[in-house]
Amino acid sequence: MAAVADFLKFVKKKNGSALHNKIHNILKFTSPNTHQKLSNMNLLNLVQFFCHSIPSSKDKLIFATTFSQLLNEFSKVHPIELDIDYICKSVDHQILIIEKDIELIKQVGKHLNKKHKDKKIKLKIQNSGVIALVLDDHNCLTVELYSSRVQLQSGQLVPLTPVTQLYYDAAMELREDLAHFFATDDYFYSFTMRDQKMKGYKLSPRDLTIKQSLSGPLNIENDLFFMLKAFEKNYIDLASDPFYQELCGKLDRAIESLKLRQPESILFAKKSIKLAYLALKYVFDDDNYLKYKLLELERTIKAEVEWAKQAQTIKQV
Repeated sequence: MAAVADFLKFVKKKNGSALHNKIHNILKFTSPNTHQKLSNMNLLNLVQFFCHSIPSSKDKLIFATTFSQLLNEFSKVHPIELDIDYICKSVDHQILIIEKDIELIKQVGKHLNKKHKDKKIKLKIQNSGVIALVLDDHNCLTVELYSSRVQLQSGQLVPLTPVTQLYYDAAMELREDLAHFFATDDYFYSFTMRDQKMKGYKLSPRDLTIKQSLSGPLNIENDLFFMLKAFEKNYIDLASDPFYQELCGKLDRAIESLKLRQPESILFAKKSIKLAYLALKYVFDDDNYLKYKLLELERTIKAEVEWAKQAQTIKQV
């Protein structure tokens, strides 16, 4: 059976319109594991992503026509089991915006209760959207952020597929068997994890172009790291947040190391201060305990530097 990669190569070879490029970019973004089988779900996710921009009736018609042509041409040279008519017609569903929070919660809850019958579900309003927390029997957590946009399907309101979808194992680490999606005000990210390293794409929602290929460790050197941590504050308690606990532990160790005047203690303290400032700026801006520990470390390092200067002066005398 044809894989996502096969269809991506087919579309790229067309060297066609800007819409061809957008279709290529959206599928590449929504299906970062390109070795998986090309399925109705892959392509429906592509259509849903396109619908997030609330296209005009004309744009919908052009998209559906172009997409249908591509799929039909592709099916002539590759064996596929797709409902092409259903996929392309799904773009015609009317897009509505739910303005009242209580109504949005109701529609998202209705959708998720039908989708996850035997799982624990918790919903909370986040700006103009809804964060959904879905916990399974293995304590694996799915986090989704639904926008206020819904489709009218057969007389029913159905939320658009959430652009933010994060999957955690029981240890609250990002799972390696599923693709993750994360939306910010400026960009959309899709990535997979393997051995604590990420691989994926950064896409502009305005022109649907891939701005950057992502690779490497998901750590403090990566811009996405702090954006994810800021979002995780909505559902991860500080007491169980590995990053927060490690950060506080580093500040404590830095203070103790300075007081014991251990080798390299000032260098370790300066690195800890830099990390703490980044965390306060991007994630824990309202955390008074972290601010207190940072102030304590700065006072300690200042005292130790003064002590070192005095000791040097006495030694020279």
